[in-house]
Amino acid sequence: MHFSLMDVESLDTFETLVESCSPLINSIIHSIGIYKNKEEYFQIGLIALWEAYEKYDSRKGSFTTFAYSVIHGRILNHLRKEYRYDSCNISADPQVQDYYTQLSYFPEYLQEEIIWQYCAGLTDKQKQWIKGSILEGKGIKEIALEHNVSIETVKSWRKLALTNLRLVVNSI
Repeated sequence: MHFSLMDVESLDTFETLVESCSPLINSIIHSIGIYKNKEEYFQIGLIALWEAYEKYDSRKGSFTTFAYSVIHGRILNHLRKEYRYDSCNISADPQVQDYYTQLSYFPEYLQEEIIWQYCAGLTDKQKQWIKGSILEGKGIKEIALEHNVSIETVKSWRKLALTNLRLVVNSI
């Protein structure tokens, strides 16, 4: 599937290009090893194909090479963003998410009691993050200001607290 400028310009519609390049998008998705949300990544690939179609300059090489690099780059960027989001959110862990779902069935005054039972092995600083973030809904900046520490310090409390909580949840 090698397109020259004339081939790309001679295509009747973008839909024809999509038909021709769908195997390329699927190949990129497969080569990266994406097995969840394939449809979402295929859509990202289609948007990248459109961008490549709009920005293509025949003096800089073949359309296929250009399209491949644009599509591959956009899919990898989205994958990185998803990873960063998942690693920063406690709900990304299915076991912890199940815990919160089960917790929602208890009256509010019992929820806090149950949370503290899971936090028995945490340090005081990690418990401060639990209290501020989970129980009071505060952001990292608010917790840092409240305890007169840096944002990075609060992030380290969070990281260690989540690591220890995962160990507790996995041992149950």
